[in-house]
Amino acid sequence: MNPLSNLPSVSRLLADAQILALVDRHGLAVITRLVRETLAEARDAARAGTPVPDVATLIARVDVDAATLARPNLRPVFNLTGTVLHTNLGRACLPEEAVTALVSAARGPCALEYALADGGRGDRDDIVEELLCELTGAEAATVVNNNAAAVFLLLNTLARKKKVVVSRGELIEIGGAFRIPDIMERAGAKLVEVGTTNRTHLADFAGAIGARTAMLMKVHTSNFAIQGFTHAVPERELAALAHAHGLPFVVDLGSGTLTELERWGLPHEPTPRDCLGAGADLVTFSGDKLLGGPQAGLLVGTAGHIDHGKTTLVKALTGVDADRLPQEKARGMTLDLGYAYSLLADGGVLGFVDVPGHEKLIHNMLAGATAIDLVLLVVAADDGPMPQTREHLEMLDLLGMTRGAVALTKTDAVAPERLDMARAEVAELLVGTGLAGSPVFALSGRTGEGVDALRAHLETTAANFVRPPSGGGFRLAIDRAFSLTGVGTVVTGTAHTGAIGVGETVTLAPPGLKARVRGLHMQDRPAARGQAGDRCALALKGDFEKKDIARGMWLVDPSLAVALNRFHGELRVPAGRAPLRHMQSVHVHLGTEDIVGRVALLDCREVGAGERALAEILLERDTLALRGDRFVLRDAGAQRTVAGGRVLDIFPPTRHKRTPERLDLLDRLRNDDPAVALAFLADQAANGIDLSRFALAWNLGEAEFDALQRHHGLRVSRDGDTLLGIAPAA
Repeated sequence: MNPLSNLPSVSRLLADAQILALVDRHGLAVITRLVRETLAEARDAARAGTPVPDVATLIARVDVDAATLARPNLRPVFNLTGTVLHTNLGRACLPEEAVTALVSAARGPCALEYALADGGRGDRDDIVEELLCELTGAEAATVVNNNAAAVFLLLNTLARKKKVVVSRGELIEIGGAFRIPDIMERAGAKLVEVGTTNRTHLADFAGAIGARTAMLMKVHTSNFAIQGFTHAVPERELAALAHAHGLPFVVDLGSGTLTELERWGLPHEPTPRDCLGAGADLVTFSGDKLLGGPQAGLLVGTAGHIDHGKTTLVKALTGVDADRLPQEKARGMTLDLGYAYSLLADGGVLGFVDVPGHEKLIHNMLAGATAIDLVLLVVAADDGPMPQTREHLEMLDLLGMTRGAVALTKTDAVAPERLDMARAEVAELLVGTGLAGSPVFALSGRTGEGVDALRAHLETTAANFVRPPSGGGFRLAIDRAFSLTGVGTVVTGTAHTGAIGVGETVTLAPPGLKARVRGLHMQDRPAARGQAGDRCALALKGDFEKKDIARGMWLVDPSLAVALNRFHGELRVPAGRAPLRHMQSVHVHLGTEDIVGRVALLDCREVGAGERALAEILLERDTLALRGDRFVLRDAGAQRTVAGGRVLDIFPPTRHKRTPERLDLLDRLRNDDPAVALAFLADQAANGIDLSRFALAWNLGEAEFDALQRHHGLRVSRDGDTLLGIAPAA
């Protein structure tokens, strides 16, 4: 008799009560695999002459294998290496308070990226940034995967295609094959070695600085050291040299410690606070080896390196500091929209909207970029165009901006050859955009050199600017709301269309709150009326409070307060971006609003870089929009721009959206002349056109609307509340 016949089948073992108990504990898939493996091993052993085990033995083996599989991979060990903190044996032990907090956070939902104060999306960096700044003395901080990632991010952001000067004696390799030259190469930076292995002097660094130098860098050598005839440049001297040439000084601390180790009888280790105190602009270090917890890389430093001098320039042009928030003053960077005004010789007013430059504040930048007439792109001569500069320019291009100038700031901090290189970088940056060929003004907001030339250009441009007539109803996208004692609720924004006066009735929409204008400031001065293009502050009276109003709402003529949650439009994916897919989730920036939505493509299934398409934008909540409004789409994580375009139809059909006739109509709606769309509709709509909807969608004034009707010879009739226009018989 074949001994293999005594082996039970897989199904028989799985039906055993003891195996079923294991299934409950470990899952069917795992136990089935272990049963098969156990039977296969027994089968091979039987063929080699080993007796076939009984069922109880087979079950016991499966039980042991399941327990082994379920055992944690990280097992406690004794550290007998003689090294107090051996990174191969884990990280620094966490105190019980930290363990308790970690377990509590892991057991249920927490406000990781949710701002409880205002109910909006938060930022995980906000949770730790304030603590890190307090512990290190830094102005700003962020957390990434590990220290290698922090160094890579820093180099790729500040030194891509540029040179980084490092002492040859600091080009070491540490555990995990971390080599500074390799990280630098992958980040796109060029390494410049100075000095010798054992001795590097300040003159070595000074002699290596050139027009393409991005930074001076110091690297902690970990547990590697050279003794004897050695010399290293103190950090304070390196920082002074870097700053004299308008360069940042960066320190890679490696493991990093937040406390003085000498108090515990250990050798001195520099802390981030030491490095920043010596003048370092940015310090990277590990957030886990000495601090405990999960692997992390910490980057702390000054916030000023992300500011290209925008606010300083606006102050030089207007005498007004546009940074209005205390945290903006403290951190030296613009966080939200700032406003400043300058009187012109003809009595007019030149208004400035200072928008944030930081990549985390793109939503605030887009809110400030709506309905502006001219772009002043600010680029620091020492840094050149940064990643956020490129993204801002990309979004301005998607918003249809074609008038502008470039302010090349901080010229007092760079050599003439670096200034020439920055000019060339800016010219290359503008190629292919709506701002190509814009004049470039080299200046210093700090010393005032070159500011007069820019001011003269802006004043001349403003004097010669002819605003297109805007008949239609009043529309203002609200970017700020606040309360003033004795005045009440005030909203601010830039008027898109129409005009408004004191005493007139308006609607806050959504949700459709009625209000009366009790006071008006235009360009920061009292006024009786405001119109399209004006920066307006309106004191409102109505049955609401300040808390009922938020950025993203509209203040409009009551006839325009028609809420929508979808519209049809045309869009374009910028060059170099990933394709936009059908039904992709996005953030829709429209007016001053940021709404989560989806993109339903109408004439294709995917839009490649540089391509255009027709699409239906589906929104998670109501907003207002009219034909011609510009919008920008960012990805679901609000991390990158994916497309931009303009609204074509705010009353799209619910069916037959992709028919040739429908796509042909959308193509005609690309034309900015409403007569073209009306003529096409008149030819296609045998039962007449809804003229009320058409006039609302295009925001046509009464005179313009009547002229269009007469031009096309439409016969007007009323069907209930609907005004129909019927084309004359052929």
